[in-house]
Amino acid sequence: MENFANMEKEKKINIKEADSDNEIKRIWEIRNRPELRKVSTNQKEINLIDHIKWFEEKYLKNKKNKCFVLNADNQTMGYCRLDLNDNNEYMVSIALDPTLQGKGLGTKLLQEAIKLLNTDKTILAEVKTGNKPSLKLFQKNNFEIYNKNKDYIHFRYITKK
Repeated sequence: MENFANMEKEKKINIKEADSDNEIKRIWEIRNRPELRKVSTNQKEINLIDHIKWFEEKYLKNKKNKCFVLNADNQTMGYCRLDLNDNNEYMVSIALDPTLQGKGLGTKLLQEAIKLLNTDKTILAEVKTGNKPSLKLFQKNNFEIYNKNKDYIHFRYITKK
């Protein structure tokens, strides 16, 4: 299994705020992958026009919410969304193109997104109990379980500014 250090040497990888049409379209493509929808809270396929309108309102016009992308060789391969909720806490949602899972890139994306967010607010995650890659990702990145039921496990990360 290839790890992030080896991949970084072979490909130019960067993490930044999503702002281009190509990045927004790739987020939509990744989000709509059947294997990722299966472990998502909202499992419905989203059409591109609705996604673009939603993204513009949620991230481009609302500067409180952030969406970071992982680009490898100028191709968006993952995203990490951080949405401010009514309790003034961030909810995180993260996804990688399935071809890149298991290579350490989810950890890199999550850690860098938190660093770029630069907040002292609480960051929460809600993960379906059957989503083993996400459960592992949050557990190894200082997220602690604060609630669980048969369907979801809820994680909390308190940033250290």
